Amino acid sequence: MRITGDLINNWIKIRLKLKKIMKAKFTGKCVECEDVIKAGKEILKNSKDQWVHKACCDLEEELP
Repeated sequence: MRITGDLINNWIKIRLKLKKIMKAKFTGKCVECEDVIKAGKEILKNSKDQWVHKACCDLEEELP
């Protein structure tokens, strides 16, 4: 299977629809900003399926 730009764009749109913000259960490290994620802070998965701060997510919100 060949990965194309359209396939990646469609995958990102699906991820945006499924994007769920959670509260961190444990202390960890954000792979985007390299800062600490404290338990209780809002987190979600980025395009690489890694947990990051809500503000650090590289998936853009779709505008209405």
